Amino acid sequence: MTVRLKDIAARVGMSVPTVSRALAGHEDINFQTRQTIQQVAREMGYVPNTFARKLQSQLAGAIGLVLPFAADLRVSDPSFSQLLAGLVAHTSELGVELTVSSTNERNEHDVYLDLIRSRRVDGFIVVRVQQNDPRIRLLQAHDFPFVAIGHTEAERPFAYVDEDSETAVRQLVDHLIGLGHTRFGCISEPAPFAKGFRRVQGLLAALQVHGLSMQPDQIAEVSYRQEAGGEAMQRLLALPKPPTAVFATNDLLAIGALQMAKQQGLQVGKQISIAGFDDIVLASLVTPPLTTVRLPFQQMGQQLAQLLINQINKDEQSQPELEHRIIHPKLMIRQSTGRLQNTV
Repeated sequence: MTVRLKDIAARVGMSVPTVSRALAGHEDINFQTRQTIQQVAREMGYVPNTFARKLQSQLAGAIGLVLPFAADLRVSDPSFSQLLAGLVAHTSELGVELTVSSTNERNEHDVYLDLIRSRRVDGFIVVRVQQNDPRIRLLQAHDFPFVAIGHTEAERPFAYVDEDSETAVRQLVDHLIGLGHTRFGCISEPAPFAKGFRRVQGLLAALQVHGLSMQPDQIAEVSYRQEAGGEAMQRLLALPKPPTAVFATNDLLAIGALQMAKQQGLQVGKQISIAGFDDIVLASLVTPPLTTVRLPFQQMGQQLAQLLINQINKDEQSQPELEHRIIHPKLMIRQSTGRLQNTV
């Protein structure tokens, strides 16, 4: 027997429009009410009539995720995998399809244009936001719904989910300075990308509070990969006055740096301290376990999906509210950082 909206409405004692909006994830319905209705719908075996909804709303019933630069896809990055898991879980729960496309530097613009013009998706999740991002300009020029992971300067505001990296890095710097460190090094993701840039800026600002600064050769800008972290650490250790504390803007870089420091005969956590950012699963499994900053990536993926769906579901005659969510990371202190014992 087919379960209909009115059957669910009768079970929960609410109107059909309320049930419909709750199942679609509208935030004008109380969160607890939405959760209750969605749970009852699952228990009753309700299957949304996606085709009828598409015809009525003239929507594709799908959101797009375009993975940039096919030669450098980060699908093996645990943090991206968790983010994607959150996206998939939330879109599936709401009956929305997630369309994933891959691209490269030459045709990324065309991939977005094709999806916009064909209306195969109703909006986009934009990942790896750049400092000067042509994708954001393109989507704004077409007034097409999107939510970005991270934010940057743009002529017009846009919806995003981002981290409070400045506070998190300041807590990390305070921790390291409290352990006696005054010579810092940094291993950074590529500068054009907003996430790594903001984390480096957070480091410089935190050091300035303590009357410290960094020279350009103390910041090694590399790719995202673990081996690049090792190569960067090798360069930092070759400086006339090498750092005693190294901050990497993601955990994979930090783990590569940690392995290289050990190969160079240094006791990590004693002679040199190393910290990362993200708290991927591997961070607690390396030896010594990595001090890092924890981000709830799966929750961030869910929030990205919800903010985008909120935009899509807005009345077409009204100006959509551009929502922002700031995630507050948590400092995870482990054995890769410790009180300075010997200057290297």
